[in-house]
Amino acid sequence: MTDDISGFIRVKSKHVVAHALLNLRRIDRLPYAIDHTDKPYAGRTVYVVGAGPSIAINGEHLKTAQDNGAAVFAVNASACPTKGKQGILPSLGVVPDVVFMRESLDLSDQAEGVAAECVVLDVSAHPSTWSVIQRRHEAGELQGMWTLPLYPRHQRYGRRLSVRMLGCGSSALTMAVSHAIQWGASRIALVGVDLAFANDMPYHPEAPRGDERAEALGEDAVRFSQRDQDKERCERSGQAVGPDEIRVTHTIAKDFSGRLTTLHTWENQRLWLCTQAKRHGRRIDFINASAGGGGILGWRNAELRELAEDTCAEPIALPRGHEFHPSIREQLEAELRKEAGLYHSLARNQCDVGGPSIKGLSLMGVDRTPPPDNTVVDWRFLEGTLLVGALATADLQAEGYLDEGHPTPEEIADMYAVQMRVAEEAGELLT
Repeated sequence: MTDDISGFIRVKSKHVVAHALLNLRRIDRLPYAIDHTDKPYAGRTVYVVGAGPSIAINGEHLKTAQDNGAAVFAVNASACPTKGKQGILPSLGVVPDVVFMRESLDLSDQAEGVAAECVVLDVSAHPSTWSVIQRRHEAGELQGMWTLPLYPRHQRYGRRLSVRMLGCGSSALTMAVSHAIQWGASRIALVGVDLAFANDMPYHPEAPRGDERAEALGEDAVRFSQRDQDKERCERSGQAVGPDEIRVTHTIAKDFSGRLTTLHTWENQRLWLCTQAKRHGRRIDFINASAGGGGILGWRNAELRELAEDTCAEPIALPRGHEFHPSIREQLEAELRKEAGLYHSLARNQCDVGGPSIKGLSLMGVDRTPPPDNTVVDWRFLEGTLLVGALATADLQAEGYLDEGHPTPEEIADMYAVQMRVAEEAGELLT
């Protein structure tokens, strides 16, 4: 596990789990994004727009594409205005059909200003962002929806609610692509999805983080500067600010002109996009229409100017979501409280460390040796796939306890401390 990914898990896991617990309490106030019978974009071209600097080169053609009947999916970084910035798509005169917001940071200001037909929220998005979209949905300003990414911590609730979890990748961008696939698009074209940069500008100037600059520190690291807005948002959201210096890797430019710098998190997104092309390439035409950035295996290169001339006379219908009766919220909240109490109790009770529940963790290098000095360690708690259990596992992975090799007695004691902290937080959250 690379340092930046480990750090991301350590910083974010607690927040996304807590947000999901809070947001699940009001699922009857927003429809679920996937209706199994609904394919609103069947036969359509869907443009998925990112915030890469290359959109400054060809973004002017997006309005033509939309006027000719194509759908435009965007992420908050490309669609939303923010302090001192108009926003990328607003500056191009484009109102996206669907905007995807997934960030665990408080984006309520962006949610207030976004102009879109529909906004889809991750179940783990910040509760303040949920509140704004919920209010605007109820006021008829836009259609608000939520979705449930395919993570182990969500499986129980997906089954309980009879909703389909989607493999949404790791970002709002990949979530947009996964929904375009699910909603029946026959052609998906990326615009401004650079996932790499050649100079010191990783984002378009009108993006929320458009002021940031990246200075190369040798071959394998960069230092970000001018991050005041990002740091302010992290602090306002009660989350740790990421480091200015991070490790990077490299990828080949889509025009084969040389190597570009990319972040490990961006490289993960590129690999996810490659996988989707391999899985769905017989049915869907995957196109990389970005004017720069790195190549994506399985996504053919094309010019946005030429693609934009294709027309479709059929009007676009909004996605139809799955509505929940208020009673389901009450039932689910009762289960959440019950499970929080269960995990709170499990962390305080000895279980049979030699029993079958240890086997899954043994494969990850956790020893069966009983904890020292009668320290209580509940292995079922650690390997649980529910919300709280997944958080504990993520914390332990981030701390390196589940890597190769057996933990020391001191590390086992630390594991117990992690369990207790998570259980306490889960218990407090739902009381």
